[in-house]
Amino acid sequence: MGKSMKPGGAPTTDEAAFQALGRLLPGGSASAARRLSRPLVFNRVAGAELMAEDGRSYIDLNCGYGAILLGRNDPRHVARTAEISDGMDLVGLGTSRLELDLAERLIDLIPAAELVAYCTSGTEATLHAVRLARAVTGRRRIIKFQGTYHGWHDYVAMNWVSPQERLGGADPFTAGALPEAMAATTILPFNDLSAIEAVLDAADHDVAAVLVEPLMHNIGCIPFEPGYAEALKALCERRGVLLIFDEIITGFRHALGGYQSLIGVTPDLATFGKAIGNGHPLSAIVGRRDLLERFAAAPPHGVALGGTFNAHPRSVAAALATIERMAEPDAYPALYAKGEALAAALERAVAASGLDAVVTRFGSVVALHFQAEAPRRYEDLVHGDLARDAAFRRGLLDHGIATAAQPLRRFCVSLAHEDHHMARIEEAAHAVLKDLARQGAGAAPA
Repeated sequence: MGKSMKPGGAPTTDEAAFQALGRLLPGGSASAARRLSRPLVFNRVAGAELMAEDGRSYIDLNCGYGAILLGRNDPRHVARTAEISDGMDLVGLGTSRLELDLAERLIDLIPAAELVAYCTSGTEATLHAVRLARAVTGRRRIIKFQGTYHGWHDYVAMNWVSPQERLGGADPFTAGALPEAMAATTILPFNDLSAIEAVLDAADHDVAAVLVEPLMHNIGCIPFEPGYAEALKALCERRGVLLIFDEIITGFRHALGGYQSLIGVTPDLATFGKAIGNGHPLSAIVGRRDLLERFAAAPPHGVALGGTFNAHPRSVAAALATIERMAEPDAYPALYAKGEALAAALERAVAASGLDAVVTRFGSVVALHFQAEAPRRYEDLVHGDLARDAAFRRGLLDHGIATAAQPLRRFCVSLAHEDHHMARIEEAAHAVLKDLARQGAGAAPA
């Protein structure tokens, strides 16, 4: 087994490093979502691969939950980011030429963007967007959909991956959330316009905004049904409700203009993050000028927007470098082709196994659900075999394919994924699915 040296000079392995982290970090990880089915500590990344303390290389099917678009440590992106940000670091006062340059590009690219407000994470972006909507409309409630994830703040930390018995009611996924904040959020089924109409048609409705992933990626790959987005926008306009697209995942991964630019529906506000900087910490709220100007208004009408690391020059430079690469004519066709190759590889493995499973895809995002039909909303997933889903992911990890351990999570690829990576993924998926078919539902692969 390979070894590396920690600062004190003692050799470490994945197991030893993980045990040390367990004494220093809750659960041994900086984020609960990063925990895997066994100890793994990574010390180097390159292209489409992650290198562990024990010297083993893993093909990356997580891509930082979609944040890595070009590939890890892409030499061209690293060099261009350094070139753009040369001489700059955190300033903390005034502004920088870089953030002006990026804002100009985002406004040019994203249909909803008349102004841009920067922050650092997707959670911050959705929090600011919800607060802004409440301030502008003077209303209290927001609507979100069962199965969507918009971050961990109290406004939205509920009804993501819910058991069947918790559908239709409040289902917080964290302790300590303020009940009063959650009580101001209405949960509805995705792709069901009549359910929203029933709420908004009330003459005394108190809804400030509808917050929605325009393509549900936090539980797989579920798009708006034909005509739904247009009808939702029209309904919000009639009822004086702001429409907010959460494009933290879809933005840049599917198009530089976001998913909104592909479907031709422009929201009032939209949040961007993750792939916007190819893994650098950066997010943004974009939208109508009259709305975002409230971030600069004086009290009592102004909406607070602050953050020491907002628009950090190096993150902004990374976003500019990402735009340069993805604006090249070959970029998105190549990225989509890699997603298609992954989906095809998984479909062949499923067919060979004889299991009931369905593969769904949009662009470079792919999902595999252990059920017979593709889901239209979260409620269609509760009857799937989630134990088998988790076992499949454990098996992939044992075969050198790294992805999120939790069921329903999406697979992502980057421009760095090559044919030999797809071949290894297909070989691993074929072996794991064959084992699962022999061992029965929810069994751990050998």
